[in-house]
Amino acid sequence: MAGHGTPIYVVSRSKLEENFRRLDDNLPAVKFFYAVKANPHPGILETLKGCGAGFDVASRGEIRAAVDAGANPREDLIFADTVKDPRHIEYAHSIGLDDFTFDNPAELTQLARHAPGANVHVRLLVSNEGSVAQLSTKFGAPADQAVPLLLAAKEAGLNPRGVSFHVGSQCLDVQRWYDAFDLTRRVFDQARKDGLKLEMIDIGGGFPVSYRPHEKVDVAAMCRAIDARYRELFGEDVQMVAEPGRAVVGDAVILVTKVISEGVRGGRNWLYFDDGTYG
Repeated sequence: MAGHGTPIYVVSRSKLEENFRRLDDNLPAVKFFYAVKANPHPGILETLKGCGAGFDVASRGEIRAAVDAGANPREDLIFADTVKDPRHIEYAHSIGLDDFTFDNPAELTQLARHAPGANVHVRLLVSNEGSVAQLSTKFGAPADQAVPLLLAAKEAGLNPRGVSFHVGSQCLDVQRWYDAFDLTRRVFDQARKDGLKLEMIDIGGGFPVSYRPHEKVDVAAMCRAIDARYRELFGEDVQMVAEPGRAVVGDAVILVTKVISEGVRGGRNWLYFDDGTYG
């Protein structure tokens, strides 16, 4: 570190590639869109683009970062945030991004106004029990509202393409995906009865990563189980996409610091570093 100083983040390209390949090999039916918010460093985005990843973006800045890394807006980007700045919707649509997620009528109005004719997915409210970050408290529509929202999207001139869900960040229980698939199957069946043919499921992120040596997280086994449940319920007729973040980048980056001071407080030795939580 002598040539760079500290604090400094060190990123392993080979670990990024290994983590992405683990997901890709064990969930072969999925196209993966890396969640840019997990870490938007240009080198990370370029590395993942080289692996074949697309990108889940949540703002104009993230869109620009992904495009700078080589992403094609129409083929490689999804705007999966359910609450979007209208200016960012308009910008995304103007450059060809054509896949948006929503979970409420107000967002649907914004999409119809600023991205006319776009493909849309309704995000379902699903259980996040057992996940570290439980996103269902603020995102997702109840299942009984999903088809009415999709029908409203069609009426507004949008293309209701499918269903999205997120089991919560750092999910350690594969049952959460099973339950979400069961709920999604019911929504697909109701949509068909109401004249809508859906073609895509976005299973979000939530894939976990081992942060400490004693943590045993078998992401490959989880992916194989998810793949089996998907094929059982939907077969080959429905496309599946996912938005992994921490499972790709969480253990591929380390923070290097140095001790700059020391002291004794309350009978305990303290070391002070040149970076910290509020650094």
